[in-house]
Amino acid sequence: MEDHQLDEGEVWYEGEAADARLADLGLTRRDIEQALYLASADALLCTDLDSPGAKGFVFWTRSNRYLREEVIPRGWSWTNRDNVLRAIHPDGSFAVTALSGTGDVGLAHGRGVKTKNPKGAAIAQLVRHNWSVFGGPRNAVPLPLFDDIGQGPEPGLIPTWVLLYKWTIDGIVSELSLPTDMAGKTVNRWKEHIVFGPIPPSGGGGIEVDLDIPDGPDGEGPDVYVERIAG
Repeated sequence: MEDHQLDEGEVWYEGEAADARLADLGLTRRDIEQALYLASADALLCTDLDSPGAKGFVFWTRSNRYLREEVIPRGWSWTNRDNVLRAIHPDGSFAVTALSGTGDVGLAHGRGVKTKNPKGAAIAQLVRHNWSVFGGPRNAVPLPLFDDIGQGPEPGLIPTWVLLYKWTIDGIVSELSLPTDMAGKTVNRWKEHIVFGPIPPSGGGGIEVDLDIPDGPDGEGPDVYVERIAG
């Protein structure tokens, strides 16, 4: 499969059209720009004395945190289920999570747009659900808003948008996109792209920052291994 296979009906929004599509989703350009700007400030506090991939990890977790801080006062909720940090729309109809991207992120009709770090079963399940709702041959069949695992109010399979970001020499480029398929552990097919121009990072532009996270699993965070200790 190609890095980015164009689908029939795949669309890009930019400029005023992007703002209008964001409004449809209950979001604003400021929500996105503020979250990414503040995340860049925190990431730049990392030094070579931090762990490898610290800048990438800090940017990931803080971009999700700051996005949620922007929207929670407007009735949004949140979940960290399966280490996928999501902001949930007030009516529970969809969620948003921020992940690092590569390729022509933030460029209308860009090529090779995909997630940067490997994704595991949790992200794959969410993308598969998106495909069944938006990209499958029976997309008119309604699927349950919540799964049946008995997790109480924790949302399971609801449509999930991805805020892709990439730190380039021109600034932080980003897009809010709706994924519909994966190749291996990489999300690489999309239904919609709401693209944004470069955002000057904290401290100004002119530098390119690697936001790679070595061996990053779902949601970009580190694996945590738990071993039972015999009593």
